[in-house]
Amino acid sequence: MKYELSPNVLQELNCIHAQLCKVKLGELDKVLELYKERIDWFRNKNIDQWQDYFVCHPVDEFTDAVNDERMFCLRQNGEIIAAFELASDNNFWSDQERDAYYVCKLVIRVGYKNIGDLIFKICEDIVVYNNKTYLRLNCRKSNKKLNSIYQDYGFKFIMSRDDNNYTYNLRQLELVSECVC
Repeated sequence: MKYELSPNVLQELNCIHAQLCKVKLGELDKVLELYKERIDWFRNKNIDQWQDYFVCHPVDEFTDAVNDERMFCLRQNGEIIAAFELASDNNFWSDQERDAYYVCKLVIRVGYKNIGDLIFKICEDIVVYNNKTYLRLNCRKSNKKLNSIYQDYGFKFIMSRDDNNYTYNLRQLELVSECVC
C-alpha cells in the first residue's frame, strides 16, 4: 500500500516529534506489548473491551499484517506510541467493498492523548491517495464511549451485527478524493 501524507498531517506529526512507519517483523514484540498494556488498562477501568483480544486476534494475524505491509506505527523519539492495521478487506463486513480500507487493531500507548484523531487523518490521506472512497471500522456495540468518539469523528453508523457472542457496530467514513482537473 502506497501513501503520501498531506502537509497538514506531516505538520501534526512534526509538532509531536513523531513519524509514521510500517512495522517490521523484529518490532512486533514491542507492538504486541502496546496491546497488552491497553488490555490491562481496560481491565483496570472495568471497560468492556478486548477481554479475549489475542484469542480473537492471534499473533499470526499480526505477523501476516506486518509481512503484507498493512501494519503501521507511530514512533516518537524512537518509541512506538501507537499501531494500527489498514487492510483492503475485513471479515466483519460482508460486502467487502473494494472502494474501502478498513482500520483495525488500533492501539495507542496509555497516557497519550489525541493520537487517535491523528491516526484517522493519516488513514484518510492513505484512502484518498489510493483513490478509495471509504474508511471503515467496527467496534463493540456495548462500548458507548468508543462509539461516541467514532461518531464525533464522522464515522456513520451502518449496522449492528452479532458474531459468536460479539455484538458490534459497523461504521464508515466517506471521503472524497481530490480531483485534479
